[in-house]
Amino acid sequence: MDTETLTLLSAVYNRLNKTDLSSMIFLCGDDIPASEAEKIKTALQLFTFLEKIGKIKKTDLSYLKELLHIIQRIDILENQLQTDAADMATNTTYISKYRRLLYKLAGKTETLDIQTISYLHHKGATDSNNSNMMELFLQMEKSGHLKEDNLEYLKEIYGKANRRDLVSEIQQFENQCQDSKQENATNENTPQMHAVQETNPCEAYELNKNPHGWCLIINNYNFSEARTLNIEMSDRRGSDRDAGEIHKVFRSRNYIIKHLDNLKGEDMLKVMKKYAKMDHGDKDSFVCFLLSHGGLGVIHGTDGSEIQISKLTECFNNQHCSSLIGKPKIFFIQACRGSELQKPVFEADFSAREYTFDAGTSSLPAHSDFFTAYSTVEDYKSLRDPKNGSIYMQFLCATLNDYKLYRTDLESILTIVHRKISESDYYLPEYQGGPKVHAKQMPSVNSELRKALILPAPSLKTQPTG
Repeated sequence: MDTETLTLLSAVYNRLNKTDLSSMIFLCGDDIPASEAEKIKTALQLFTFLEKIGKIKKTDLSYLKELLHIIQRIDILENQLQTDAADMATNTTYISKYRRLLYKLAGKTETLDIQTISYLHHKGATDSNNSNMMELFLQMEKSGHLKEDNLEYLKEIYGKANRRDLVSEIQQFENQCQDSKQENATNENTPQMHAVQETNPCEAYELNKNPHGWCLIINNYNFSEARTLNIEMSDRRGSDRDAGEIHKVFRSRNYIIKHLDNLKGEDMLKVMKKYAKMDHGDKDSFVCFLLSHGGLGVIHGTDGSEIQISKLTECFNNQHCSSLIGKPKIFFIQACRGSELQKPVFEADFSAREYTFDAGTSSLPAHSDFFTAYSTVEDYKSLRDPKNGSIYMQFLCATLNDYKLYRTDLESILTIVHRKISESDYYLPEYQGGPKVHAKQMPSVNSELRKALILPAPSLKTQPTG
């Protein structure tokens, strides 16, 4: 290796850590025999071997640049190798797509999943290397369980670990490989086919930022100002219990919580515009809870004023909030959507608790990546326990806290919530001046998501309140 190249590479390898080194060795795959890989302990040794086999040359560092781009050492690419990272996005000629897939899967496999997969792979035997998914992949390859042209075992073991999102990614990879084979066999150029593969409906949103984003909670419970204006609105007793549970659920998932109480209608809109104007570039999602009285298409401020739900949510559409384009915007709305009471079709056992109403919301504009969950369907009231909080929010938080559902997509979780609520009967005191009656509630969802939305599992490290 000549002095000029050695000087340049020394500036690179001095900035690489052990994780970078192990990742690069893994990505090299068959280019580095296992016997040689075991001998490599430093980045300099890696570079020396790559030069020996012709992968690193004085006049061509493309192989090295591709490795750095895959492991996201953009700083080294741009500062030491004077290479625009954007140009590397389309330069993927050296590292196999199969190796890239395994590296991507390893990055998305959390510690608990690795332990589960290691246990399953070793059939219950313990292994000292079970904290490293790339090492597990190498073991699977050595034992013949994992091959580039046979990923069935990989799909099976991820399925048993309840990582259906990653099973979908593996299946998508297989589909793309099959399409490429068919294209090469027929010598046809079919870009439309690949476009379809890129928008596989089973693909999941990547929620891997830390923090993931803001969780905004607007909790309107004191409507004394409305009453001074001769607008008859009762206080929403129990709503603080909802807000508290929401706070715990999303703070544990590394969202920054912003909790605002008792806002007028115009102030609610100002807050929404403020958060829409923020830079969400380093975040991967946005969550908002609106807890208040409401009507069909509107939600109420504590001054009794009405504001259209669409005006609040459209602040975050692609036109007004560009830093959230392509990222999920999740809204949960606890409010009535009309004046009707849902009654049970037949008599059933019921709770002795007495419930009150949250006396709205309308559908969102058809913008992408929105998910809006309503506590009730249109035209109907939403029930709230003055002591324990609303039926919907309490069921929602309890279900999100179920560890068995940590890998379940949000729409499926909401289906479970809907079933639990719809199967329950509630007891209301003297509804509209009449006798006590049984009541039902049926939530609803409006989704413009393009991918599966799997909320991050709780973490030991939590974000501070905003």
